[in-house]
Amino acid sequence: MTATTRGLLWIILATIIFTGTNTIAKKLGQDYDVIQIVWARYTFHLLFLLIMLRHHIVGVLKTNHLKLQLGRSTLLLVSSGFYFTGFTLLPLAESAAIINATPILVTILSVPLLGERVGKQRWIGVAAGFCGALIIIRPGMDSFSPAMLLPLCAALTYSLYQIATRNVSHADAPITSITYTAIVGLIIGSIIAPFFWTPPDLFGWIMMAGIGLTGGVGHYAMIRAYAIAEASVVSPFTYAVLLWMIIVGYYMFDDLPDIWTFIGASFIVGSGLYIGRRAARNKQTITE
Repeated sequence: MTATTRGLLWIILATIIFTGTNTIAKKLGQDYDVIQIVWARYTFHLLFLLIMLRHHIVGVLKTNHLKLQLGRSTLLLVSSGFYFTGFTLLPLAESAAIINATPILVTILSVPLLGERVGKQRWIGVAAGFCGALIIIRPGMDSFSPAMLLPLCAALTYSLYQIATRNVSHADAPITSITYTAIVGLIIGSIIAPFFWTPPDLFGWIMMAGIGLTGGVGHYAMIRAYAIAEASVVSPFTYAVLLWMIIVGYYMFDDLPDIWTFIGASFIVGSGLYIGRRAARNKQTITE
């Protein structure tokens, strides 16, 4: 089996596991506050990491960019709050489609924050993706719901998180970044969650452990994918999560996106693939 094939299998596995994370979040949202769900997401994620790392945790925490690690971790925590709240109020596929606008926002923000140059072709891709988001959200129409802004806010904060992660990735290993993410989520969540706490029953605790476990394993699978295969090959397959979300949303929650959501998602996925392809081509040109 080639490295590319193994990388693709890892990324497809990651999308399936993340679909499980999102499904559990929606189920938990029927009985528990989102803040409690976010707390569980990072608390059990950290427990998973501690089991994996065992005696290596001290070495993993070493970083020369502590402020950046704390900042990016807080951004991901806020993004999770927006994302999970969106899942409790919207169909799974609709929320996932909107948050998949992240590559578009990263492209836009990379200009002022990273000083990157974006060519005309990539701006065309950005415009197409923006149109796709508008098709799904449809502001000013009867179908518009303010809840649709939640996954958009999640996409924005997640874009800032990705940019911060890109800055720190040159100095810190991925496992270091993931560990800080879990620790910050645990600390901040533990401070806020008691004010929104509903005592879980046994099934609730199992579900909360599940959301942390799937979140941790999903990130591990994603890291493995990008470590084995080239990002330009792996990235397009992250959109497979939309397919899984449509299937799970229909069979578990009787949610089927309308035709406009399908059209808007097509615009967003197409623009994301186009932007990724252009970025990879530009990178190859520079390095040749």
